[in-house]
Amino acid sequence: MTDPTGTTTTDVWAATAVERRRLADELDTLTDEQWRTRSQCERWTVHDVAVHLLVPFEVSLPRFGLAMLRRRGNFDEAMIDLTERVKSRVSRDDISRILRENADNEWTPPGAGPEIPFSDVVVHSQDIRQVLGMKCPIPQATINLALNGIEDDAQRADYARRIGRG
Repeated sequence: MTDPTGTTTTDVWAATAVERRRLADELDTLTDEQWRTRSQCERWTVHDVAVHLLVPFEVSLPRFGLAMLRRRGNFDEAMIDLTERVKSRVSRDDISRILRENADNEWTPPGAGPEIPFSDVVVHSQDIRQVLGMKCPIPQATINLALNGIEDDAQRADYARRIGRG
């Protein structure tokens, strides 16, 4: 499948794999203090954000559904709960390993395309990098791809700000 810009689904998955591996390499270099640093995501440290990116690989769809029910449909609260659950059983060393092992994983939320996991890894990588002062220039094509998959204008503007382009 190709979108109007000529980007194929295969292109998006390949870019997702690159970004997951790049983040895994960067996480391997962090100090204890950096892992504890507050991220750009409200209520989350760098450690929490990194673990959040593992949730699709570590939590089944039925478990996610239960978390949504427990939190009365509040996606953010359900994700906080699930992230804490994964964090309690995954070591920091495991985070980069799991990201690498799943770099080519093509999981998407029900009804969504590959742009959602791609945007998630791009934005959350920047949530980590920016608070730690890490320089990682993102190519304009990557930014465009990450933002083009977001249909909600407010969310797109938020992601652009967090990527450093808003």
